[in-house]
Amino acid sequence: MSKQQRRKGSAKTASSAQAAELLSSSGHLMGFIGFDGCGNLPAYLMENIDVSHDGITAEIRNALKKMTKKDAFTREKGLKEMISLLESVEVEQIEKCFPLYASSFPK
Repeated sequence: MSKQQRRKGSAKTASSAQAAELLSSSGHLMGFIGFDGCGNLPAYLMENIDVSHDGITAEIRNALKKMTKKDAFTREKGLKEMISLLESVEVEQIEKCFPLYASSFPK
């Protein structure tokens, strides 16, 4: 005995070719931009971004990395390490950590 189909009616599987055909038939022209399309960002977008993590200690970076892991035990361990580290460092060091924290947890 074979199994019955699980699709309702005449539903077809989704495909990127079908999606491209639907876009072109509706009048929306989409070309492939590739990876070069996003390569040159305007300078005003990059001027306020601090990408250097030179002032952040390795212990704080490791604790933040642990906090982003999928395993709940590892996240809890990273959070406990971060709490103990933040209690022992100066305010200037904590201020340097904020951009890295904000980029790790954007929501």
